[in-house]
Amino acid sequence: MTRVLVGYLTDAKTSGIDRFLLNMLEDLNGEPIQFDFLTLHKTKEIEERLKPYHARLYQIPSLAHPIRQYRETKRILKEGGYDAAYLNFSVAINSVGAWAARGAGTKKIILHSHSSYVDEEQWFRRRLCVLLHYGMRLFLGHLGTDFAACSQKAGEWMFTGGVRRSRRYRVIHNTVKADRFAYNEKTREEVRARLGLKDKLVIGHVGQYCYAKNNFFLLEIMEELCKKSPDAMLLAVGTGADWAAVKEQAENRGLGDRILFLGPRQDVDRLMQAMDIFVLPSRFEGQPIVALEAQVAGLKVILSDRLSRESALSDACMWESIDHGARPWAKRILESLPYERIPVGEAVMKEYSREEQCLKMRRLFERK
Repeated sequence: MTRVLVGYLTDAKTSGIDRFLLNMLEDLNGEPIQFDFLTLHKTKEIEERLKPYHARLYQIPSLAHPIRQYRETKRILKEGGYDAAYLNFSVAINSVGAWAARGAGTKKIILHSHSSYVDEEQWFRRRLCVLLHYGMRLFLGHLGTDFAACSQKAGEWMFTGGVRRSRRYRVIHNTVKADRFAYNEKTREEVRARLGLKDKLVIGHVGQYCYAKNNFFLLEIMEELCKKSPDAMLLAVGTGADWAAVKEQAENRGLGDRILFLGPRQDVDRLMQAMDIFVLPSRFEGQPIVALEAQVAGLKVILSDRLSRESALSDACMWESIDHGARPWAKRILESLPYERIPVGEAVMKEYSREEQCLKMRRLFERK
């Protein structure tokens, strides 16, 4: 039995990394691997999600206390006798766990990149974080034994060219459970009726409310869209630091009755059936799982042109700039009608299948 300590779970709700890790836990259940997890804040929800897999959950100090985080992570690794540390993060500043694993003498240290920039609202703090990131990432090649990224862009952000050219590096795409998100007309009708969307043009968005996701821009898109389409509605799923502010601004702009703020949901697969088109105007992403899910559901999607081209699974994926205002987005939405579902090709689905990802993840945890 290979024992792996995994970092880091946030809330088991809206974080893309959380969804990736929980999917991995489900997919590799039954393999001779015991996964335990690190978090900065224990919650009953996380513990309940881990319970069926008999996975332990350890709370460690935040990066506000790096020395304490280092010592506690090192202690957990040594006392637990873990064969591997598998650390998922978005910026190299979060590499304290890697230093701790090195200090604990952990034989396999896997570092996995899931983003392509810094999620920080204030420009000064953002600039400082970027500088620190580029300084810290120089050490990652010496700290890790294996390296992974969810896309080429995420790999370029996190690792030096030397690491990316080595045999220790691989790209492991985010994937989708195809049978769960496959289009179902009956589900579409049920969800639209329940939400009062029967005859509406439904724009969909799923994601956290934070700087990276550019949520306020969604309001600008809806303002432009409502000028042309009186039946347009935005189905907004997720929560986060900016959620209350976005909701308040929607009311102030007179969009309160044109947006359904549903908060965090566990039925995203069903909600996507009710959508007519999916939009994701993010400032940056590693590889957005929700964009892949939307395409597997057959939806046309409009993505920010700052995102990785690996996010496109079919011709249903379109690109728009977030630098030229919301009007082109509204125009593209209307030009993409009428509503129709576009299937993803079998070859693409195989590459992005959970089975393919499981194979790559098993290899990642193999002892050497």
